[in-house]
Amino acid sequence: MKLLVKSIWNTVNKFIKKYSRYWKYLLLLIFLIWVAFLYSRKINFMVSDAGRHIKNGEIFFKEHKILSTNYYSYTNTNFLFPTHHWGVGVIYYVIWKMSGFEVLSAFNTLLIVLALFFFYKSAERLVGFKLAFLFSLLVVPLLMSRVEVRPENFSYLFSGIAFFMLIRFDLKEIGFKWLLITLVIIQILWVNIHIFFVFNFVFVGAFWLHNLINHKSIKNHSILLGALVLSSMVSPFHVKALLEPLTIFHNFDMQITENFPVPFLEEGHLFQNVYFFYFKLIFLIAAVNLVLVLIKKNLRSLCVYLLLFLFISILAWRMNRFECIFGLMMIPIMALNHKIIVENYNIRLQTILYCMISYVIINFFIIHSFSMLKISGLGIENEKMNNAAYFFRKNKLSGPILNNMNIGSYLIFHLFPQEKVFYDARPEAYPSTFIRDNYRQIMQKPEKWNEGLEKYKFNVIFFYKVIMTDYEKSFLEQRLKDSGWKVVYNDDYSIILMRV
Repeated sequence: MKLLVKSIWNTVNKFIKKYSRYWKYLLLLIFLIWVAFLYSRKINFMVSDAGRHIKNGEIFFKEHKILSTNYYSYTNTNFLFPTHHWGVGVIYYVIWKMSGFEVLSAFNTLLIVLALFFFYKSAERLVGFKLAFLFSLLVVPLLMSRVEVRPENFSYLFSGIAFFMLIRFDLKEIGFKWLLITLVIIQILWVNIHIFFVFNFVFVGAFWLHNLINHKSIKNHSILLGALVLSSMVSPFHVKALLEPLTIFHNFDMQITENFPVPFLEEGHLFQNVYFFYFKLIFLIAAVNLVLVLIKKNLRSLCVYLLLFLFISILAWRMNRFECIFGLMMIPIMALNHKIIVENYNIRLQTILYCMISYVIINFFIIHSFSMLKISGLGIENEKMNNAAYFFRKNKLSGPILNNMNIGSYLIFHLFPQEKVFYDARPEAYPSTFIRDNYRQIMQKPEKWNEGLEKYKFNVIFFYKVIMTDYEKSFLEQRLKDSGWKVVYNDDYSIILMRV
């Protein structure tokens, strides 16, 4: 009997060893599919920027034009604004034209899943499957904080590929030629798609500084940095494209929620969501891991990961929009740090850390993930959102339109070129003086409203009602009482008033 049991055990053990990698692949595949279902979300088209991006692509193909001015606004048509993300419009337009909004939603989900895969692969290269998979599970809640169809999903993917290639080069798994070619190609695409292309400089710069501090050769990484500078100017806007990340906020005078620090939003009760809770917990775990590692290890040996941790943590605390990329970058950083902790600390401390990690994963999976699955989907959130624009066109209404910020992209998609917008959700595309002295003042002060009415000859007021600032709500209430205006359309999403 003992021989039989031993024989069965040996057979099972051999089977597990032989086919373990396939189980890993299956588990990883199930995980990525699960993330895809959680992440897939229908588009709130009235506030999404997707409509404007699609229109950019349409203009590119029909008019052979890449916009360099505020083309969609009648108030600031000639204001110079390099459309640094013009490439994403081309991609979105082709997908939408060929397959509709459902495939566009699916494509957006595919980008985040691929980004997660490449950051996972970076961690796996450093520490193996178990820890890479564990910390990939841990950061899933942060990925859910940015589920909209946005150009930055390309940035997540490009970041994942670039970091993965740099890790492989550092581990001497690939040659410098392949690293250089890959990063240059990525950078040329990236600079024409999204402004986060600067992350490529951050990644390469961290490895460059690491080598410098550790008295290693910086020749290859110096060449890489030079190549990235040159490839960042392979854009219709040349040097302006390269410098755009440094100048974009110089003319930024509109407060946007995604650019606020997490503590400010929470303390002011301006915006609350569960992702802030997960962000703080995951940051705490990452910070504790890093501190424990720095106690045991030479600071110089972990320079790359310390620099990247500090960089992305500061960004994420200063602007909540960086929570998603923070989560992705923490996968390899936390996994490597945790491996060092396992090798240098006792089982009691390891157990405490595993309990913290397990709490986040189990809490998210049991309490929040199933509710997210119920609202997952593809395409437009509700086709009734488009009824207001259909009504406008069917009844041949005409502007000039006074619209609030959130609905600008929707109006551009449906009404341009017949109608242009007063303002839209691109503060950088308008003079800061216009936002401060016109947009806000017209809605806040009666005398400014009268001046604006005389100057712009408003014929239509077209507002998105679901999300409005206090002064937009007050302004709309005043116009509803104003005998000079009448409501011609009103639904759950938007309202249209015509001048009498």
